[in-house]
Amino acid sequence: MPKGQYLGELELLVLSAVSLLSDDAYGVTIRREIDRRTGREAPMGVIYSALARLHQKGYVTFSLSDPLPMRGGRARKHVRLTAAGSRALRTSTVTGPINGSAPNPVTNAEFARALGRAMHRPAFMPAPGFALRLLLGEMADGLLLSGQRAVPERPEQLGFTFRYPRLDDALAALFT
Repeated sequence: MPKGQYLGELELLVLSAVSLLSDDAYGVTIRREIDRRTGREAPMGVIYSALARLHQKGYVTFSLSDPLPMRGGRARKHVRLTAAGSRALRTSTVTGPINGSAPNPVTNAEFARALGRAMHRPAFMPAPGFALRLLLGEMADGLLLSGQRAVPERPEQLGFTFRYPRLDDALAALFT
């Protein structure tokens, strides 16, 4: 198994802190909770690295609060547990790599059309590959022009039920 594809002890600790803190989960409060549990002071960079890995794996999402006067007008980055993250905490049999993508993968063109429908906007002109390659170079292929067609086999084997298995349903829930 490639390094970083499983939930390590720190990631489990961060994930459980996010779950416990619920609506009050953001960088500093997560750090305080981990410090309280372990009796050691965790560097913020370590916390943010673990959060980034958990986000990449689909276990947490981020949202920004309204700007706060006590933060000099800056917003606070809240952390929310996803359904996959909650299930990973509840299920001790969940080990190894877990793909948190939706069960019905789509191409970029299908995604653009579905997003256009959900936002009631036209989505008729795709970005030409040559233009993206000119603009971004090699990164265009890795980021925008190629796909993996990832399917969440493990969550389905473990009995996970997706709230929005189809893209149109998920986008409709976001934009209505």
